[in-house]
Amino acid sequence: MSVEGFCAVEDGDTLSDKDATFSFVVTVSPGYSEPTTLDYAFSSNKSLEGYTVNSAVIRDSSDATVLTPGQSQGSFELAAGVERFQVDVTVTADEALTGDERLTLTVADQELTSATGSASLADEACLPPPSPEDECPNPGGRLYLLMDQSTSMLGTDPSTEKADVKNRLEAQNRVAFHSFVRAATEAGWGFRLKGETDKQNFGPQTTANIINNSTNDLASALANYELIDNPTDDCEASAFTVHLIKFGYVVDHGVRTFTPGDPVDGSVIADSILLTTTPDQIYGNSIEGNSTWDERKLPDPDRFDFFRGDDTLSSNLYSGTEMLGALKGLQKLLKKQRKQGLTDADDFTYVAMATDGRPERRSWWDNRNWEMSDDDVTGEPIPLPKSLGGTKISSSGLNYDAEGNPVFVLDNKGKDVWSKTQKKLNKALNKLAKGVDDPYEQLQVRAIGMGDGSRNVDFPRIYEDLYGDKTFDPSKGNWSYAYETSFGLPDFLG
Repeated sequence: MSVEGFCAVEDGDTLSDKDATFSFVVTVSPGYSEPTTLDYAFSSNKSLEGYTVNSAVIRDSSDATVLTPGQSQGSFELAAGVERFQVDVTVTADEALTGDERLTLTVADQELTSATGSASLADEACLPPPSPEDECPNPGGRLYLLMDQSTSMLGTDPSTEKADVKNRLEAQNRVAFHSFVRAATEAGWGFRLKGETDKQNFGPQTTANIINNSTNDLASALANYELIDNPTDDCEASAFTVHLIKFGYVVDHGVRTFTPGDPVDGSVIADSILLTTTPDQIYGNSIEGNSTWDERKLPDPDRFDFFRGDDTLSSNLYSGTEMLGALKGLQKLLKKQRKQGLTDADDFTYVAMATDGRPERRSWWDNRNWEMSDDDVTGEPIPLPKSLGGTKISSSGLNYDAEGNPVFVLDNKGKDVWSKTQKKLNKALNKLAKGVDDPYEQLQVRAIGMGDGSRNVDFPRIYEDLYGDKTFDPSKGNWSYAYETSFGLPDFLG
């Protein structure tokens, strides 16, 4: 004979904070050959002293009954052959339950064979069950995409040698989609073909099938899908937000939040993360129809802007890689995320950045009026969008020569604004890391250096310094960071 006790605090409509149900499983092996009466007695520890037995019932068995259901001592009656039964005992304490109450059941037969078992509210198994929301693994979060839209992104890239479109913009878009898949999966979402009822899993093969299209085909392919709450995890998907920071001759910013509810059309995803053109492809060698030029109060173009070299894809009109502004904008968004309490302890924050070279401006827009420069040119103050703080950036902040040697470019006030921005950016990331459960998993930054080295510039050395020393530094925040070049990416097909 044996008695095993367990319990559950009840919080139903008919029970108060003084009520609890203790359950006991009584095992008799072998069962008695004829109907038998077992004597029982309940006792408690000091915390449950003065309790009242409200009921004692046998669960899911008609072959065992309680002869004295409202008593702390009494008898069970068992039919012949019964080897196991469960009795649930509801009690009321004199005072509100504190969590360490214990009830003990002693059972004895007529031969004085006995067994005792206890159930305590302090047992882990007896704690109130977690709510369904607590059991769901889907955290919310944010994905920040810093995507290069400079004219040089139309150059070739090693990762797209086998693709129909072989440029860096193509490679960057596939990296952006892969980052989106990572965030959406973490938040509990999945893809479904329109018109279908089943989710198409975000597994490696599905990702490969979608990603191995040209960018335009990828956008078309996504239009055939919709993003839905993953129906296989029995949990509601969580909201997650995607920030797209585009940097070229200016910095632009777009944001979209995906919330549970109706399916999200794949074309919306494409609009949120893919860059299919560069400004020079849209406007040519002109600013006509370009409202951004006027809104940012950029200077009227001159002959230097309209000049196009023999071996270049476009003129200087839309040249430039305003990386400093993009990083400063990211820092503003991360700071806002933390200060406004937008991150729960289990939320994720992912950052993916790509570029194809140096953070440079055309020389006649950059600040050259400083000690280490022989030029006397004051930097053009190019404002960030208001959503990124609206700061006017008057220099590239950092540049590299063809051998990959770095040089800081001071702003119009003679300040090293690049180092200041880097410090603030990593401080923002470190502070975010302190507010999450597992910063190494939940706060991840990835950077990609595009290009095939066809230009007479030592880009491997540039990326080693840019990404290895002058942008992200997780050493004080324990978050995750890694960078690589296009040579480290898989070959994209399609």
